[in-house]
Amino acid sequence: MLSIQSWLSFYSANYAYVGKLVGRFYDENGAPTEALRQAEAAIEEGLKFKAESDRWKEQFPPCNSEWSSAKGSRFWCSRQSPAHLKRMHVLYHSCHSPFHFVCPRRAQGKSHPF
Repeated sequence: MLSIQSWLSFYSANYAYVGKLVGRFYDENGAPTEALRQAEAAIEEGLKFKAESDRWKEQFPPCNSEWSSAKGSRFWCSRQSPAHLKRMHVLYHSCHSPFHFVCPRRAQGKSHPF
């Protein structure tokens, strides 16, 4: 649904408004239908989830990773990362299935409980 919202934002910014199309989202009077209200609610929910996910990724940025058939998987924190970001951890979180390798950030003067 966020892709649709992004498209709508682009369309509104780049094209002149000419009216509403009667159908799934607007009735013959131009009033929103239940389908439009449900779509808008889904977009709002998606925006909230994305904001939460973005905050989580800011605090727990993903580690670098690579895979090859010869060596398998390898995960690491960037050498350019500040010292407090160089320790890799495995987190279990409902947004990531089944686990997520991260290089956690620390708030000034605080450490993570792992």
